[in-house]
Amino acid sequence: MLSDRLTIGRSRALQEQTLGVYFYESAVCVVWLDGHAGRQHLLASACVSCLDAICQGQIVDKTKLAYAIKNACDAINAPQIQAIACVADEAVMTTTIELPAALSDADIEAQILVDAERYIGRPLQEVYFDFQVLSSEDTATVISLTVAHRVFVDDCVEVLAMAGLEARAIDVAALCRQSIAAKLGETQTAALIEVDAWQIRCHIAEQSFTWSQTQPLDAMLSSMMIDRDTDAPSSVAPLPTVTDVLDFSAFINRRGDDTPIQPIIQDEHQHGSYQISFDDAVLSFDESITDRAAAPIKEVDQLPVAPSDAIDRMARQVGMLLDLYQQQYTKQIDQVFVMGLDSLRWSGLDRSVTALSGIACQFAHPKLLLPSASTAETSASSAPLLMMPTMLALRATSGVNLLPWREEQRSRSAMHFRRMLQAAIALPILVALMIFGLLSHQIRHQNAINAQITARINGVDDQLQQLHRLKTELNNTEDQLNAIDDLASDRSMIHRWQLLPLLVPNGVYLDGAKQTGDELLWTGKAVDAQAVSAFANALELSGAYSDVLVVSLQQAGRVMSFSISATELPLQPHDMQLLMAENGALTTEADDAVSQNSAISIATDEPEQRSADESE
Repeated sequence: MLSDRLTIGRSRALQEQTLGVYFYESAVCVVWLDGHAGRQHLLASACVSCLDAICQGQIVDKTKLAYAIKNACDAINAPQIQAIACVADEAVMTTTIELPAALSDADIEAQILVDAERYIGRPLQEVYFDFQVLSSEDTATVISLTVAHRVFVDDCVEVLAMAGLEARAIDVAALCRQSIAAKLGETQTAALIEVDAWQIRCHIAEQSFTWSQTQPLDAMLSSMMIDRDTDAPSSVAPLPTVTDVLDFSAFINRRGDDTPIQPIIQDEHQHGSYQISFDDAVLSFDESITDRAAAPIKEVDQLPVAPSDAIDRMARQVGMLLDLYQQQYTKQIDQVFVMGLDSLRWSGLDRSVTALSGIACQFAHPKLLLPSASTAETSASSAPLLMMPTMLALRATSGVNLLPWREEQRSRSAMHFRRMLQAAIALPILVALMIFGLLSHQIRHQNAINAQITARINGVDDQLQQLHRLKTELNNTEDQLNAIDDLASDRSMIHRWQLLPLLVPNGVYLDGAKQTGDELLWTGKAVDAQAVSAFANALELSGAYSDVLVVSLQQAGRVMSFSISATELPLQPHDMQLLMAENGALTTEADDAVSQNSAISIATDEPEQRSADESE
């Protein structure tokens, strides 16, 4: 039972953890986030170099890319939890659609499926789509429809599975950049600059306003971005700027024709319902690793430092984008954030941009996206590379998900409906059987209760009789205790009288004793004062009396009369017995001393008496 609870608690904790995985042209970055109490905490992050696996946003080497992801996850000791990746901007088409008002999520999906030829323009078997409601008013519902080719989404899921991860969602890179820019522009006009291997993207956000612009990267800078000594491949066509219209169909059909990408094998991709075998993917990955030596993977911060002329070129291109925005909108930019670059390799770029444009510039850090949450120690050089995977993990529940999660949700709903229908059929039969069994059980139960009541009544009668006997014994015991207490009080007086003869020395006899409360007064006669003193000392040392005081001492003929007072000490009977044993020896010594004194006194008195007789 305890192990089950621990297993459930661990599974719930893992559900709150998410890995954000982003593929750069020359590196793979992984961020591990943990959600707790509505806040996200950055647990760990890693960036691993990976060349020739991504070309202009397209996956060309799944094995190498999966190997890099697995190395990044091993570097941060990430468990096998759900991961979120994204597809390139060029593989996605986004449009805004206005639909009738008061439509539910299922109604919107049905409306899109009905007019799929109008809204999507491609067969549904070749694409995945998702939508987000932008506004819902009384007159219309405005949604943002995002469509991506199935091949690109399947490639991302397959690569994650080969790395031992389960795909939780597949987002869109452009929407993540917009979210980052919007986050940075909540309180100021912020410009987000992202540099990849082929182009520079600029996103400027100010409250609800967003401006985007793309510019091809200089050939020399492009070769440096992917850590090459040669220029970019001539067979790769330059990417269109943001002013050009994105031709989704042309980009899909371009795959394998005019780019150095591996040819597409149509049988490898699914055209039915979305399914992927996790075990098969992992098996193929392991086999490919054993059959093929993977290229050595190095950390991002091990790349050579960019020269100063390259930094100046990069700063000039960034400054051109910033000037273009300021000329179009005549607005001042408050802050510039740079991401997608290694800050150590491109050290000084922020200062160069600030010097050229006069705008404060800094390298972006994931802490900007998690201001109120705790973050793990991340390398300052790789922090700009971690912005995209961090935002991917943050958009786990609110972002676009190109996986067919609605189909899975409908399948679960249909399964739930079938189970409910089966339960509805079986329930009446089960209720009838339960009623019959319940009545039979109640009869048997009532008979058993009656038998138990009878047995308990008999048992209670026996207990009452036993209780009566116990009460009688208790009364007898109390009487005996009272008698014992009375005897104990009298015994103390007896012991004191038994002790007194042991305390009286030779040459002393008592005439009487008087007690007032605890005070005792003895009167008597003694042969001399030493005998009285011995008696007083014996009383004091006996332990039964205190405050012993010789009240009076008078000479009466040849003897002396005395009065001694003392105070009784409360003692137990066994204490009195011990005192009697101890005082017996003391009295013997006192008697011997008194006898010697008496003999000396008599010997002294005889000559005096003879002289007196002769004189008479």
